Amino acid sequence: MSNPQDMKQWRIKVFTSTWLTYFGLYFCRKAFYTVKGPLGNELMIDETQLGYIGFVYLLCYTIGQFAAAGTGRLMGARNLLLAGMAVSLGTNIIFGFAANFWTIMVFMGINGFAQATGWPSTIGIMANWTTREERGTIMGLWTTCYQFGGVAATAWAAWWLNQQGWRGSFFAASSVLTLIWLYVYFFVRNKPEDVGLSLAESSHDQTMENASTNASTHSNETLFGPGILQTVLLVGSFYFFVKFVRYALWSWAPFLLDTQFGLEPDTAGYMSTLFDLFGFMGAMTAGILSDKWFGGRRTGISIIMLGGMVVGCMVLYWAGMMAGSGAFSETVVLWTCGAGLSMIGFMLFGPDSLLTGAGAMDLGSKKSAMVAAGIINGMGSIGAMTQEIVLSTIMMYSKGNGIQVMGMTFTETSSTFAVLIIASVAAMGPLLIVQWRNKQGMSDL
Repeated sequence: MSNPQDMKQWRIKVFTSTWLTYFGLYFCRKAFYTVKGPLGNELMIDETQLGYIGFVYLLCYTIGQFAAAGTGRLMGARNLLLAGMAVSLGTNIIFGFAANFWTIMVFMGINGFAQATGWPSTIGIMANWTTREERGTIMGLWTTCYQFGGVAATAWAAWWLNQQGWRGSFFAASSVLTLIWLYVYFFVRNKPEDVGLSLAESSHDQTMENASTNASTHSNETLFGPGILQTVLLVGSFYFFVKFVRYALWSWAPFLLDTQFGLEPDTAGYMSTLFDLFGFMGAMTAGILSDKWFGGRRTGISIIMLGGMVVGCMVLYWAGMMAGSGAFSETVVLWTCGAGLSMIGFMLFGPDSLLTGAGAMDLGSKKSAMVAAGIINGMGSIGAMTQEIVLSTIMMYSKGNGIQVMGMTFTETSSTFAVLIIASVAAMGPLLIVQWRNKQGMSDL
């Protein structure tokens, strides 16, 4: 029989250390995006080459997501996590000494594989320490790790960019992750049984475990019960488009605010944090509402918030059109841009955190949560990877006179934001199918 006080203390330790893990990984992920403009200028790397660097990182990150899901089951989530963190902080130290395009691109690929260990491992660990009835609220709070991580990492890199240049930003990022690595080493454990404890399972978790066990008796390769894999793939398809938008803003918002809106590089970095800052509130709101008002179902609230994300992208598009027309003051344009970034952040991170965190856990047994998280995040990462090539190409073609479509002229900025509107609308499609499957009794998300 587990001591309730011991269980409470260990749950706090695991929550805190896994939260810090993903928070810290962002310092070694976001530094490149924050210093992209000055780095490109000094090393003579143009937009297309910057896009290639981002593409290689995301390609390796995508492959790594799928690989981590299987590797973590073999070597344990904790060991995989510690190895990935160590490699990531090492690559950022190398970035600080880089002198050419190829060095950065090669080690960005290595960093992509290292960063890919983070999400499946932490979700797999948290699945072992939580039950379905509490996951929406707990994971709504837990997934603020990447909203706060995005804000803190961007602001940290921007401050060091101003103080020590872009190289100093990379060194500062590594120092943060090094300290967190030490904390994680002492306080992360894969499951309660590793410290002599056990967590009472909810009826849903027990049902999913039984379904997984029954499926495994028929095939050693089966991880999910009947019909669950289809839902996992639909959620992964939704995440393709959501992560397309999320990484587009992470990757290009500071760059566009610098080059198109006339802000100083560090100021552009600070302003771009509005996206993540409001995302924190969106994640918390979605998690609480899914538990309290939607009975543990994650799909309904996610569809509603995606509608709000579409509106936010329209506001951002309008800001781009205003900037291109020259008919509005700089203050009005920047306020509109800030409003768009804030609204998208709030509405995007709600379903983002809900379906890739608590949703991934709910879809499978605790044993398969890491695999579900890896598949969903891996499919999402394909969208993140795609945006680097799509948007960098559009920016290059829209320079100068812009792109002419149906009598309309799209500038470098407005064309980028128009693509985000399309991706936001497309993200709703797979979830509408999941909602229909819920009503038909074919899924329970």
